[in-house]
Amino acid sequence: MRTTTLLTEAEINILKQLKQPNEIGIKGLLIVGSVLSITGIIFGLLVLSAPILLIFASFFFIPGIILIVYGLRQRKKYHAYFNMPAHGHQKQIVTDQLVRAELIDRKLIRYHFTNYHLDLYIASGTGYHPAHFRYKRIIDDIVTLTHIPVKLSYVEFDPGVNILLDIRYHQYSLREDVVPVEEKDRKKIIRDSASAVGCLFGVAVVISLILAFATGFKWEHLWLILTIGAGPVLLIGLGIVAHGNWVAKTSTHKIVIYTTVTEVLGLQLKNGKRTERRTFHRLGDGSLMHISPLPFKPGDNVLIQFMQTHSGKRGMLIEMVAVP
Repeated sequence: MRTTTLLTEAEINILKQLKQPNEIGIKGLLIVGSVLSITGIIFGLLVLSAPILLIFASFFFIPGIILIVYGLRQRKKYHAYFNMPAHGHQKQIVTDQLVRAELIDRKLIRYHFTNYHLDLYIASGTGYHPAHFRYKRIIDDIVTLTHIPVKLSYVEFDPGVNILLDIRYHQYSLREDVVPVEEKDRKKIIRDSASAVGCLFGVAVVISLILAFATGFKWEHLWLILTIGAGPVLLIGLGIVAHGNWVAKTSTHKIVIYTTVTEVLGLQLKNGKRTERRTFHRLGDGSLMHISPLPFKPGDNVLIQFMQTHSGKRGMLIEMVAVP
């Protein structure tokens, strides 16, 4: 059975993210461009007496201006699209018996039903609070439940480009409870924050060595190296630790989710100049997210725990584990 209905506000927000540039959102382009260009100007004024460092300042200023110009052009295209979108703010809903699913050209998923099939791109975000949705990510593999009734919704994003928004397998659901935080949860949040800071400390050391080499290891430039190089990275690290400790100490409740994995996808996500495979799990409510690299398979029951924010939403991840 096929029906048509209006897109929800959450789905419209996903489509808006799909229209953003691949690497960073339009707003992010403008913010990063402004920060880089201003940093270049300030840095240049501080080191007028050192020509080698003026060249280094241009490495901030010139990319910043390029990002600002590119961001303004992308914003113009973005507004033009949503003034008259191909989907007309509507989505297609299909309710039928899913026979199987297969990967096509590492780009689309072909969902086979009894007498027909649908070729769909996958809208995938990043992280366990999905954001930065894209649909052109390379798909390495997919495993789904088969021979089961499903209800899926998709949208014609552009002419000939149909994007899956969600798919729910009828025999499975998602239950969410709110319970008090345990002491072991607080310790795990603090431990995870400390691990992240260890990685950032390594980055700070590398940046400091690069800047020290560029300045000839002169002691008079040490304050500049610490300010421009290691300083910001270490501040970020301290911020992560402080935030983790604050969450651990002030959170009183956590959100506990009981659900079933219905699909497992391997997607290629960019990490700097490289791409790396990330495992995504579709849950009983139809949502797709990257939570854990553990080898869950369709049909596995899982327990997912988040700290509850003060506004009642899902906060920092505590764990995702298999349950009977």
